[in-house]
Amino acid sequence: MMNTIKLINDRVLSFERNISCLFLFLVVSLVFTSAVLRTAGIPQAWMNDLAKLLFGWVIFLGQTLH
Repeated sequence: MMNTIKLINDRVLSFERNISCLFLFLVVSLVFTSAVLRTAGIPQAWMNDLAKLLFGWVIFLGQTLH
């Protein structure tokens, strides 16, 4: 029984880690793209808002990771 619970826990933690890494990559990509577009004269305010939202999720998901 404990092995099953540990296996489930490990899979959930692995999933959370992967999602956190993906979201962090998206945050960096969105902020960089937004800065480049702003420099080119095409501001995209929604990119920064989405980056803030994703960063909040990175913090929320990352609090349970070791």
